[in-house]
Order: sequence, then C-alpha cells, then structure tokens
Amino acid sequence: VRLRLVPERDGSGSIVSVLGIGEDVTERVRVTSALHDSEQRLNFALDKTQTGLWDFFPQSGRLVLSDSYYTMLGYQPGAFPATYEDGWKALVHQNDKGRAVAAFESFAGPSGQRSSYAVQFRMRSRDGEWRWINSRGTAVERDSDGRAVRVVGVHLDITAQRMAEAEQRFRTDVLEHALNGFSIVDGDGHFLYANRAHLALWGYERLDEIVGTSPASHCVDPDMASRIKMVLRARNEGTFEFKARRRDGSTFDVMMACKRYIDQDGRELFTGSSIDISDRIRAGAVIRETQERLLSWTAATSSILWWADARLELAPPQPSFQAVTGFTAQRLDNGGWVEALHPDDRREVLSRRLGSADSGELYECEARIWHAPSQRYRWYLERGVPRREDSGAVLGWAGISIDIQRQKEAESALQEADRRKDEFLAMLGHELRNPLAAISTVGEIVCRHAQLSAPLASAGEILTRQTAHLGRLVDDLLDVSRLLHGKVALRCESVNVAELAQQIADDQQPQLALRRQKLMLTRPAEPVVVDGDPVRLAQILENLLSNAGKYSPDGGEIRLLISSGPGFAQIRVQDDGAGIPD
Repeated sequence: VRLRLVPERDGSGSIVSVLGIGEDVTERVRVTSALHDSEQRLNFALDKTQTGLWDFFPQSGRLVLSDSYYTMLGYQPGAFPATYEDGWKALVHQNDKGRAVAAFESFAGPSGQRSSYAVQFRMRSRDGEWRWINSRGTAVERDSDGRAVRVVGVHLDITAQRMAEAEQRFRTDVLEHALNGFSIVDGDGHFLYANRAHLALWGYERLDEIVGTSPASHCVDPDMASRIKMVLRARNEGTFEFKARRRDGSTFDVMMACKRYIDQDGRELFTGSSIDISDRIRAGAVIRETQERLLSWTAATSSILWWADARLELAPPQPSFQAVTGFTAQRLDNGGWVEALHPDDRREVLSRRLGSADSGELYECEARIWHAPSQRYRWYLERGVPRREDSGAVLGWAGISIDIQRQKEAESALQEADRRKDEFLAMLGHELRNPLAAISTVGEIVCRHAQLSAPLASAGEILTRQTAHLGRLVDDLLDVSRLLHGKVALRCESVNVAELAQQIADDQQPQLALRRQKLMLTRPAEPVVVDGDPVRLAQILENLLSNAGKYSPDGGEIRLLISSGPGFAQIRVQDDGAGIPD
C-alpha cells in the first residue's frame, strides 16, 4: 500500500487533523521488481556477451550509453562523454572511420532515409588495443519529414570472431600454397576439401570436381581406402604408401600421412597429407639393383665396399664388410670393426685413417683382414675418398678394400725365385773359379813350351785368351750377385781419366781393326783426375767402346772424347751406328 498523509491546520498553523489517502500499489511494485530483475539480467547478458547498448538522438547529438558499452572496451562507466563526437567517433580507428561514419550518416544523418544500419569497425580500448565491433541500429522514431529523431542499437565485440576468421583464412591460404597435397574426407568416405596441390596430384583442376567423390576411386587397390580407415579408427593416425590412380587413369606411387578427428558436432573426419614418391620408389629400385650388383661383384672378387663417418669410423650396417669378415652389425659398432684387422696391422691402419681424416686427403693402406670363408687373414689394399659439403667440409668417406692376396703371394714367390737365382749366381761364380785356375795353369805351361811346335803355340795363345775372357765373365757374374745383394764396394782413388782412356783405347784397337773400324781419341794434354774406382771406370769405358764397335758398320769411325770442367770430367763416345730411335 502506498499511504499519503495531508495535514489540516488552523489559523495559527497548528495541525488540527490529518487526511490520509491509501493506494494499492501491489501491481506497481511487482512490475517494478520485475523490471529491475529484467534489467539485471539484461546487464548480465550484455556484460557476458561483450555487448553495449546505445541510444542516440540525432537532433541534439545526445548519446545514451549502457555501462557495458564502456566496460566492453575496458573503461569505467562514464569514462568519456556520451556524445556522438567524443563517445563514438573519436574512438573509431582512423582507417575505418570514413566508412563507418558514412554508413551511420546515411542512416541517422539529416538526409538519412535508411531504416537500419550495420557496419563493422575497430574501436580503441582503454589499454590501447583495437577491438573489432559489429554495430547495428534501427530508427525507432522519425519526424514528419522522415528524419530520424531517435535511433537505438547495439555494439557487439567480435574481435575473437575476426581473429578466428583471420586465422582460418591464414590456414586456408597456407594449405592452398602448400607443396604437399592436403584433403579432408568425411566419415562416409567422401571428399569435403582438397587443396590445389592435392587436385594437381590427382589430375583435377577445381575443387567441385572432387568434392563428394570417394578416395577409393583414387586407389589402384579398391580396398586400400577401407583398410586405411580401419587403421585410423583403431589408432587415430598413420602413414601409408600405395599405388594411386589419377583422373586420367595413369598411376603413381603416393605416401599419405593421415589422421582421424571428431569435430565439435561429433562428425568423424579424416585428413590426409600426400606426396608423390614415384621418383623415390624408382630411385630406390635402382639403388637396390646397384647394391645387389656391387655386392655380387664384391662377393666374386672377395673385395669389400665400405662407408665411414667423417673420422673414418665404420658404422653398421656394412653388408659387404660383414659378408667377408663374418662380423655381425652389433660387433662392428663402436669400433668393433678393428678386431677384423690383423693385430700387427691395426696400429698402422688407425694411424693412416686418422691422418686422412685430419687432412681430408685420399686414404690408402695395405692391411690383412680376416676372411671368414677361408678362415684366415688375407691381404687387402684399402682406398677411401671423402664425400664433401659445398663448403668443402668432409661429410663422410666411401671406400673399397681390394683383395690383393694373390698379388702378395706372387710377389713373395718372385722374391723367393730372385733370392734363389742370386744364390745360384754367387755359387756358380765361385765354383767356376776352381776349374778356371787349373785351365789357366795349363795355358801358361803350354805357352812356356810353345817353341816345340807352332800349332801348340797357337793353341796355348787361344787357351790363355779364352781363359782370361771366361774369367772376366765369372767376375761379371759375381759383380751381378754382389750388386743385387747391395754388396758391391767401390775402391776409390785418384784416377787420371785421360790416361785410363788411352789404355782402354789401345786394348780395343786390335778388336776394332778386325772390322776395319777406326778409333780416334781426343784428350786434353793435362791430366784429368777424378776420385773413382779405376776397375769400374775401366769397365764402363770398355762397355761403351765395345757397344760402339758392335753397332757401327764395317769401316766406320768411333770417337772417344775426354774433357773436363770445374768439378767434373766428361767422357763421350760417338759412332756411325743407327743409334736409338727418339
């Protein structure tokens, strides 16, 4: 009840009576309470939904704003004037202001005739950030000329929506420009989306050509799509390789990474990222074929192909090394491959490898490696070349160990045969001296009695001459033996080369005269003295003159020239022979 009391006064002003009027206001209180509750609910809704109310009177420019109009921008209610200029226009982003004001003026301005308006723009919040606002309004009262007298509207903060839309556009743009194909398939097995790379991969030009079709039609194996779906439903994701069919019927190899999702509406979706791996498959086949050929070759030759890291350490797997040595991959790891080397060769191999690893130069070394098929060590020649980056840094090494066991055995056999030959020559030289001594004695005896008969004298001379010649041959055999064993000793002394040349020339004259060859000696008058072995120097001169006579024509001319200079002596032999072709 609402009670109103009116006092009645006398002439002196004193209250003489009170008139009371009572009014039943139950309905009004109920309505007021309901209105208050409704206002609270509205304010709560406006606050939670980031919505502000505005009420604008164009003729006066007055603007009535709800508290949420302020708070949605981070301001306290009443923080800025509730006017068109200061309460709205001043807060709009400069880049949006022209468009927003034009839209509002066409609606609520003096010449505005539109019944409602809607526009999106940015407004500055209290912390300086820009919030996207979706503003909508309608004219609730117009004058007789149709001009808006009162318009009301709402501001809705759509910043999160705009950011989500921008992010979605960004993601879509990224997908559209991705090199890998990307697609989305629904739970029923129909395409919902495919980016440009996916369309190109499968031979389509437009999205509408593939939407609604089934991935099963893109697989050579018609059951592949259902198997992929079964795997994804069991573990949500997986990577698959299969033979695919393009729109024109051609086939290619594809690798697809797939994932299963359940969206917010409970729909089952499958995504796939795919790439064409046909080149990789073909390259892999070529590599496997090459590896098989190399392994077959190494198996046939007992050679080893290997690869190593930058420090020339072998890392498993090494199929060729394992096949030859019988080592497992586990045994090769962590330097275990060294155990396959002969104990006496390990230090040298490791030293050579470290040296090449530090220098980056070609690695080469001979070593004995365990050969499992024959159960013994065999000799191998190891060679490794570095693999480098563009900068020149060593990435690793590729190498081969060539079986040289037969070569080593042949070298050993040759050395043994050479040793036996040298021993035979030495023995032969010494053994021939004994009969030569006896023959020489007989020759001397015959020569002493040469006056007995002319034939006997001739025989004695021949015997003596041939014995001396045979003696020189024996000396040559012994010299060869000593030379091969490194035992030839030079007995050096001062030798007059000019005088020695004269003696040798005199000795050779009779032999050259038999072929009517003329020997001419040119020598300086003064001595030409050197420090040398006179016997060896004489042998050299005899050989030079003997060869000159042998290869010169009958009646030819041979020239022996002796000269000297500071610190040297020079001996030259010239003849009329054919010589050695250039």
